[in-house]
Amino acid sequence: MIKSIFLVASLSAAISLHASASAPTDAQTPIIQYDNEGNVEVVEVQGVRPIYQYREFRNQKRIAFMNHFNEVVSHPDFKFRCERKQKVASRMKHEVCKNEFQWQIEDEIKERQVREGNMFDAFAVSQLGNKEADKKREELVIEIQTLLDKDSQLKGKYIEFKVADLTYKKMHKATYGVLSGYDDGQ
Repeated sequence: MIKSIFLVASLSAAISLHASASAPTDAQTPIIQYDNEGNVEVVEVQGVRPIYQYREFRNQKRIAFMNHFNEVVSHPDFKFRCERKQKVASRMKHEVCKNEFQWQIEDEIKERQVREGNMFDAFAVSQLGNKEADKKREELVIEIQTLLDKDSQLKGKYIEFKVADLTYKKMHKATYGVLSGYDDGQ
């Protein structure tokens, strides 16, 4: 008991000394935790932005680009659509964004596979795509390049997305090292 009182007193003195030396920002504010015995443990946060914030920022920029692209594109098959999908072998859902033609081709392949009796592998086969999907993807790339040349606002949103994407990949690589799926050249 005396030990914990002494720790609290010395801790509050250290915090006030630290506060007078430099005004702490949110990233520097110490976190005080107590264990089961009443001892105090101080954890000081160093102001490193967590990787999830970079991922969320990248996602915001990606959605902003897709929304603006949907406004300016004329071909309805090229418009992006996002759906909440369940991950394979999991109950967790995540957002999947694809173009209309990609959704349509996947659905057609799944339906064909189910009609042919391949009910269990229909989803996996639909993810592989086909030659029609490859041809439409090439058309989409040409359409995006054309719109980027014409629309400066779309180009700005695309550049913001690419910068956020590269920053996220760089921070992911720095955080996880060789376990990261991203290379230095990406």
